[in-house]
Amino acid sequence: MPLETSDSALISNILDLRMSDNYIFIYNGKTSEIFQFNREGKFIRKIGREGNGPGEYSLITELGIDESYKRLYIFQYDNFPLVYSFEGEFLSSDSTMSYTGGIYVFDNGNKALKGLVMNPTTNAPWAGALMDRRGEVIMSKSLYNKQNDNEEYLYMKEICFSSFGDRVLFSTLCNDTIYSISSTNI
Repeated sequence: MPLETSDSALISNILDLRMSDNYIFIYNGKTSEIFQFNREGKFIRKIGREGNGPGEYSLITELGIDESYKRLYIFQYDNFPLVYSFEGEFLSSDSTMSYTGGIYVFDNGNKALKGLVMNPTTNAPWAGALMDRRGEVIMSKSLYNKQNDNEEYLYMKEICFSSFGDRVLFSTLCNDTIYSISSTNI
């Protein structure tokens, strides 16, 4: 599908793309901008902007969608994810999702969380987690041996996180097992 481009929406380096029922959200890495298009490819708006103030983002890792509440999540390194409405309004910075690098929202409101890998010594305490609609992590799965103090073994490199039907599959390059998160269990 061709996307409408103009001087205000030039796309050159797509680092992430998320689709809702009505919209396409694109993170353009070259300009550090998030663009919103309708499903026919018509440009709607830019979402937020890069910076250090309230509602401004930096070092984006991923985008996430909550279709039921019409929310766009902007995940970033070393900061809480930002939450915007589908109308482009900044709503909040979500502190319940510290160390989260991505999200998948289930129909019941529970969320599958992807762990955030920053460097070999600063990782989420889990590779994947299940959060209830109140914002509490109710289960999680780590993919490394916590009893080993060697940093080489504690590093969860490149967490792979992919929705598949009514669940999310996740794994890392440091482990040969694929795990599954459903709306009620890991």
